[in-house]
Amino acid sequence: MTNFKLTKELAALISESSLSSEDKASYLENDTIGHDSLVKFYHECRPKASMLELLKTTQLVVPNKNVPNEAVPKTKEFIQTMETLRLRAKEEEYQRLVNPSLARNTLYEPKFDDEPFDTVRQHKETKNHITTMFNIFISVASVVYAIWYWTGSSWG
Repeated sequence: MTNFKLTKELAALISESSLSSEDKASYLENDTIGHDSLVKFYHECRPKASMLELLKTTQLVVPNKNVPNEAVPKTKEFIQTMETLRLRAKEEEYQRLVNPSLARNTLYEPKFDDEPFDTVRQHKETKNHITTMFNIFISVASVVYAIWYWTGSSWG
């Protein structure tokens, strides 16, 4: 929730308003006022021409969220869990050092050792390679012809 500092000018506006003394006391009891309370006060009394002018009489209160970890007490369960996680991480690191994985599996590494030799698959791959080279040759030839035609070399 957004809080605003209760400045002298805002306190004077609240004191001079037509609110009951109980409402005035509830607004003035803290050194900050919530956004909802400020809007409610504005709608009930209209002390300024606009809500923006009323907001200009205040200051935004920004709470300090940078609380050091030492200030927050840690429970025994939390400390035990953290210790267990640290020990598990150290054990996994040790196991990686002692037993390195020889197989480097990646997404892009072909695994032809796992599959048996298949002539149909080899034929399809060869056909795809030849088709690709033919398409590249046709593309290059058409670009060369287009350049030759548009540069005026064909006109003679």
